[in-house]
Amino acid sequence: MRLSFIALAFILWGYLRSLNDLLIPVFQVDLRLSYSSAMLVHFAFFSSYLFISLPAARWVERRGYRAVLVQANLAMAVGSASFLLLAWRPSFAACLMAVLIEAIGITLLQVAANPWITLLAPSDSAASRLLFLQMFTSLGSVSGPILGHLMLPVGAASLVSTPEFPRHQVVLLYMPAAISLFATAAGFRWTATPNTSVYPSLPRRAGIIFRERAVLYGFAAIFLAIGAETAILGHAIRLLSSKADASFHPRTAAILLSGYWAAVMLGRLVGARVLTYLKTSLTLLISSISACLITLLAVAIPGKVTGVVLLFSGLFNAVMFPCVFVLTISNLPETEAPTVSGLLTSALCGGAVIPVLSGAVADHFGVTSALILPACCYLLIACYAVRLPQTQ
Repeated sequence: MRLSFIALAFILWGYLRSLNDLLIPVFQVDLRLSYSSAMLVHFAFFSSYLFISLPAARWVERRGYRAVLVQANLAMAVGSASFLLLAWRPSFAACLMAVLIEAIGITLLQVAANPWITLLAPSDSAASRLLFLQMFTSLGSVSGPILGHLMLPVGAASLVSTPEFPRHQVVLLYMPAAISLFATAAGFRWTATPNTSVYPSLPRRAGIIFRERAVLYGFAAIFLAIGAETAILGHAIRLLSSKADASFHPRTAAILLSGYWAAVMLGRLVGARVLTYLKTSLTLLISSISACLITLLAVAIPGKVTGVVLLFSGLFNAVMFPCVFVLTISNLPETEAPTVSGLLTSALCGGAVIPVLSGAVADHFGVTSALILPACCYLLIACYAVRLPQTQ
């Protein structure tokens, strides 16, 4: 029962996350935003990890896992319900506010859920277990673009201006999620949920823990991995539906974006099995090199193949965060798990920084050239995986 509510919360987290990629082209067209301005949707979402993760870790230490999981789902529900404002008055600022509230809830969810899943059973299966449960996040992510394609009037990635912002359709995408999240919060509150004990002694301060070389490198690796993936997704629909490249119709492009999340789901399913045979560090090395090669291949091949090839990076992006998270947290005392989880979760702010930088490159040199930045990120993660034996 405990894992079923975690799985449901992860599904809704993935669903809300994937809708951000649909909002970017909608606002970019209707408000005539530049690439870098439209990427502020990702900036609003991922910046919360930087500011909320460490306070959330302290909150877990003070209140326990169950209370924070309840509050996480409530925050996500409020953020989703905030999209009602778009039915009253379409506003990019209102959208950013709603996305930020959602992100605060998702940050709380990750800070509380990830260490609990990691510490639930023997550490040798921690990466596989975390990867399997995060597969449900991909399940939610697959459904987002499909529903967006069905409900938005011209597909989520229209390249032509619409006479009116699809306010009611956007609201309908978020209301079922809000209701489900309120129900999930009630489920965490009233049923047997994860360990609620509070640590008897205060762990070391975050600043001291951050001096640990493994934690520092783990933070950098997650920053780069999430930033690279988010930058790729931010450009994916434009690449798939670029008229200049005679590529897919925007409706088809929106559906194909679900293909990325399907690849992520498959990658997590296969990765959970692979991790029972290969070392976590070796799995991370193979995944990062493969993602780098795929991204460079997408740069080298023009036309519609660029976007399609890029979708396959999801197979390897899927395993990076769980591998780095487990490699970092498994070698530290259990009492420091919430603080380390907060530090590592704050590294997801890479999704706020790298996409904006990538958007600036796209504005000046084109969308395809902007993919070189994620490729460099994957190369640095591969270097981290090679150095792991020296840092542990």
